[in-house]
Amino acid sequence: MRRLGWIVVVGASACSAPTSGGVGPLTDASGDDGASGGDASSDATQGKDSSGDAADGAHVDAAPDGAPDGGLDATADAQSGPCPSGSSLVVDRTACPGAAVATPASWVSAIQGAARGDVVALDTATLDSAPCLPLAVCRPDSAPTLLFSDSPETPSTDGVLYADTIGPGAYRLYVYQANGGSASRKFPVVVLNQAASDAHLVIARRGLGGTPSTDYVGVGKAAVLDWLGSTGAGTVTVPASTRVLLDPALDALHASAQQLVHAIYDVTLDAPVKVSFVSVVSGEDAATVTASLSLLPADANHARGTCPGAERWLLGAAAVDAATVRTLRLGDAPLDPPLSGKDSTSGASATLGGNYGVLYRLKVQLGAATGLAAF
Repeated sequence: MRRLGWIVVVGASACSAPTSGGVGPLTDASGDDGASGGDASSDATQGKDSSGDAADGAHVDAAPDGAPDGGLDATADAQSGPCPSGSSLVVDRTACPGAAVATPASWVSAIQGAARGDVVALDTATLDSAPCLPLAVCRPDSAPTLLFSDSPETPSTDGVLYADTIGPGAYRLYVYQANGGSASRKFPVVVLNQAASDAHLVIARRGLGGTPSTDYVGVGKAAVLDWLGSTGAGTVTVPASTRVLLDPALDALHASAQQLVHAIYDVTLDAPVKVSFVSVVSGEDAATVTASLSLLPADANHARGTCPGAERWLLGAAAVDAATVRTLRLGDAPLDPPLSGKDSTSGASATLGGNYGVLYRLKVQLGAATGLAAF
């Protein structure tokens, strides 16, 4: 599942050009998950485009359509260092050595004739030689904590894939599982309230990859697009001492052999709950059987864990001119170090290579009479 992404920032003399932004595509352990199987009281525990006119000298925010700016504009005037008030510095990449690279005429032609979402061919020689875009990488204090479930990526048996006790606060839940067996299988999320009063989980955003498929790229794109365009999916009430499904729509996605199920949720909790990502055959009642499920072992090539800071602001440190190309690389150090946290089921450290599930907001300063194409 590991992929790295490039954003190529191209100045243009036209003041109307497409821009893009999107998703790359942890708390302490609860202590009762999967060490020796379940018991009666506890269970084991990718972009959308936007477009608009850029006025001379204006900032262009490449956050996705429909996405709130996360406080980026509101805090810009309060900026006293490389990062605005309410955020902290992840990486200072304001020095970008190397000679400027002129925008090829073929790129200018392709960009001017392209509609939003079109595929544009780039020559790799220009891409490889272009210097980086000077910027600061900042983490907003409001960034959600990411719960990431991708290991084992292709389970063939019933069990808990990942779980953690979280809340209150803001979290992003990331489901990425393919059916490694022959029987139809589903990968729902089950929420357990171990307290004496009701807990409430607000689904602020939901992205579903649609019908499970072996077209993994297509499912991934569908989930991200659905998530970016989401306006929420209501509130889930979790009664005291009860397990419930996070989302019946996810439970209804049944995967045949090798088919992928992908979902992304942004949720806000008013009380602690245990969240379990599970693998069960399609006919099972997941909320009922989760207590008896054992933790499935992680595989060697994929990640699971709870990682704070699942949003980053990329703030340009110099104006983009109308005649050159700049690049920035997402999901890879040193510019964009991987999220880190903990696998709550084992206590081991967790590192999320590729930063799947991280929302990036790109803000650049345009020179006079300069438009922007980012792709």
